[in-house]
Amino acid sequence: MKENVSERILYAYFENKATLSEKQLIKQWLQQEGSEEVYYYHLSKWEARRLQYQPDLDQATERYKQFLQGKSKTATKSADIVSMPVASSRKWFKISGVAASLLLLFSVGYLLTKDFFRYTTYTTPFGMTQHILLEDGTEVTLNANSTLKVPNDLSAAEMREVWLDGEGFFHVAKRPNRVRFSVHTDNMNIEVLGTKFNVNNRRGNTEVVLDEGSVKLTSPLSRSTGIIMKPGDFVSLAVADTTFKKKIVRPAKYNAWQSNKLIFEDTPLRVVAEKIEDYYGVTIKIQNQDLAWREVTGTLPNNDLGVVLKSLSTSHKLEIIREKDVIIFR
Repeated sequence: MKENVSERILYAYFENKATLSEKQLIKQWLQQEGSEEVYYYHLSKWEARRLQYQPDLDQATERYKQFLQGKSKTATKSADIVSMPVASSRKWFKISGVAASLLLLFSVGYLLTKDFFRYTTYTTPFGMTQHILLEDGTEVTLNANSTLKVPNDLSAAEMREVWLDGEGFFHVAKRPNRVRFSVHTDNMNIEVLGTKFNVNNRRGNTEVVLDEGSVKLTSPLSRSTGIIMKPGDFVSLAVADTTFKKKIVRPAKYNAWQSNKLIFEDTPLRVVAEKIEDYYGVTIKIQNQDLAWREVTGTLPNNDLGVVLKSLSTSHKLEIIREKDVIIFR
């Protein structure tokens, strides 16, 4: 997707608010290979956020629970009771069994789709980032191959909470009455008031780099009461680990992906390979352990896989063989 065909332009087009030049731009872009998939991805997301019917889920759920427990407040009228002939009772049991199965199927489906009505989920495909403006004013840049789950009532909630799987940069908007904002990963909770920070939650590990402000980290896996971060702090928590690891870094290095760059400083090639795998959805095989631990230093462009591989090959004297989605370093 071209950089100038943004989500904002697509949304304006869906709402019939796009300018003539924007319509022409989209028309030209749709002629490119792979653009239709991206187009319909954004269209489905746009339609999902504009539902025409908003049910009272809490009230409906409560009524259904009462029904299952036999506590329905609706009285059964005697006139509604019909005695079934003995001869047809077996048929009636079959019919009631089917009805019970359908009712169970409906209830399970309802509970599974309940999140659909309460949350909006943003998902980025491989090789694409997305800028998101939440309704409370918080800005999120979502890296490729990432998912962000956001409550539809974020602004009205007493506690603003979102859930991240992947990587995202957050610029949290301050709210009256010091309403807190929390980002949850599978092994860490990041609690803030108003700040800028990057969260990377991949391969079971969570890494947080604070750019501005202050955040508090907690984890159900950690024995400590939490850790307070200052600007420039890098804190990580590995899978199944119980201790936060902290060091001082340059935040720009970890935020560079927003500008389509990858910055490495004495980084093992195996870690570089993981970054490329996570972003582009490919598999990288490194020929031997010595090569896997070779350190890489430099800045690579990150807007095209071919350009990344060519730059890496030229600057670090690597032989790179590409066979569809499998890449070999040697």
